[in-house]
Amino acid sequence: MSLASALLGLPSSVGGELPVAGSGPVQYKYGAWAGYFQDEWKVRPRLTVNFGLRYDYLTQPETIDGRLWNAIDLAHQQWIIGAAAMPPLCSVAQKAPCIPDGAPLFTLQTTPACNNTTIPCDFTKDAHFNNVVVAGKPFFSPPPVKDNWGPRVGIAWQITPKTVVRGGYGLYWDTLAGRGQAAQNVLEKAVWPDALALNGDFNGSNLSPGQLRTIDTIQGTLGNSLPAPTPWTSGSFFVAPTYQDPYSQQWNIEVQREFTPNFMFSAAYVGSKNGRLDYEGNANAARVPSPAATDPVQTTAFGVTTCGPRPNPVTPAWTACQAAYLASVDSFRAMPWATAGITYAQSIGYSDYHALEAKMQRRFANGLVSLLSYTFGKSTDTSSGYFNVENGPQGGSSVQNYFDLNSAHGVSGYDITHFVSWATVYEFPAGRGKRWLRGGPLSWILGNWQANYIFQARSGQPYGLVVQGDVANLKGSGGIGSNGPSDYARPNLVADPFTPGPVPANPNPRCQTTISQGGLAADQTHSVRTWFNPCAFVAPSGAFGNLGRNPYRGPAVYNMDFSMFKSFPLGKEGWNLQLRFEAFNVFNIQNLETPGVGSANSIRVGNASMGKITDLALQPRQLQFGLRLVF
Repeated sequence: MSLASALLGLPSSVGGELPVAGSGPVQYKYGAWAGYFQDEWKVRPRLTVNFGLRYDYLTQPETIDGRLWNAIDLAHQQWIIGAAAMPPLCSVAQKAPCIPDGAPLFTLQTTPACNNTTIPCDFTKDAHFNNVVVAGKPFFSPPPVKDNWGPRVGIAWQITPKTVVRGGYGLYWDTLAGRGQAAQNVLEKAVWPDALALNGDFNGSNLSPGQLRTIDTIQGTLGNSLPAPTPWTSGSFFVAPTYQDPYSQQWNIEVQREFTPNFMFSAAYVGSKNGRLDYEGNANAARVPSPAATDPVQTTAFGVTTCGPRPNPVTPAWTACQAAYLASVDSFRAMPWATAGITYAQSIGYSDYHALEAKMQRRFANGLVSLLSYTFGKSTDTSSGYFNVENGPQGGSSVQNYFDLNSAHGVSGYDITHFVSWATVYEFPAGRGKRWLRGGPLSWILGNWQANYIFQARSGQPYGLVVQGDVANLKGSGGIGSNGPSDYARPNLVADPFTPGPVPANPNPRCQTTISQGGLAADQTHSVRTWFNPCAFVAPSGAFGNLGRNPYRGPAVYNMDFSMFKSFPLGKEGWNLQLRFEAFNVFNIQNLETPGVGSANSIRVGNASMGKITDLALQPRQLQFGLRLVF
């Protein structure tokens, strides 16, 4: 409410959770049944084969808190209510769940959210009332899992007494974690025609002074909450009712060679191919891009005709042209009357991973153990996780065009090409139980010391760029409520982003001079101020950008942690007091973070912070001392 309304006690809305069944944390249940058998076949004395088969069955999830289990099915243009029959009218039930049917509970005065034009106060008169259907049973989505068969096979072959080859294959299913996340998201968003919170709209426009309601007259009058007047303005996150759990096919083959009793080397190829992964994006936006209505008059290959610049004053002819333009764009949307700002998830994504893994290991002997590992790998996918979460700095533009799955395929947001790790522990051969200085005063000072270090080095994290707004004009009319997608597009690449200096191909005049000259072009790249040249990118207009997904990488990261431990044996066996000195990032290396981490503006085309690095990947050197009692 405005300050004046607050001072007068005239709220525009009231909200809060209701102490009713279904309100508060999501509560649901389902059962998981699993069976597995395994056998081992010793083909030869040096050749062993293991094989097995696992089966998982998951029952239909069911709420245990009284919530309706609803869903939106974009493919069939339906809002599905989890019930055996349509809920009663609100004028009859007087509380949710119910279907809004106008007066006396839903009127222009009591429910400003309805206007009797785009949103009728009587939902039974909505043009798309028949697109609301019942499932015929309370629980229907996601369906029971019946196809989770997981074969496994492994082989071990001792070629020589010191050389072994191992390999294996398995099919694995994400039976619980991902399914639970999907079910919870469905229950939290697809609420209508229920209402799990106290809500009410008051004091709309064009009311006489006698119709205004102050807080004291409203208090205590909202005992029964009612649903929103329509489901078609429900935005945010939804999951397709046919959502399935993902699978992962994984395989590996490794060669191990023992050179000495304490030293071993191995090299392995590991891979995976994964399917039915979560794939999310703007599924109720237009399937094709269009120029803006105000662009010069033209007709696209898809039959969308623009209207030219908006005249002042606006003429009836231009208004009619704009309506036809919006209708044309809406014809490419799954449910044109529903909000275009829906993030929709289907289990149609895929990914793969391939890597070379090598390691040298010195087993513990004479107080020393050491392990040096190296991985050279690549992970690609169509989406790295739930929308804008695991996709890395690129976020929403990972899925630029929801209807072109292959255009979303690229390097995973978490991919690391090279990774080296070297860990060592060394116990000095002095002190109680050691070779030297087993007793005496010097043993207390010089004995029982242990040194440890972990060194790690890795490639930079992938990142891409984002264009703000709805540059491909996917919104159309936006549906009821006129909401639409934004910040989903990638830019056009017009120059090498790591070459500093002016960019003639960029139409922005400020890109013809460098930052030091008052322009926008980078004076240098791979610096904190300009990791890349911001003028190498241009926002598309009426189209998707040509830049791929996650095409660049941030700075490499190097780190070494070091520690020294001094143990003081106590009188009781197995008891000792440990003095610990630990140094994290001991060399105090300044590891720069990837662009877009810490501030999303550094990868937003046209933003003043574009190209800047604003954070560190690791903290500066940290020192700590401690005492630890071991018993």
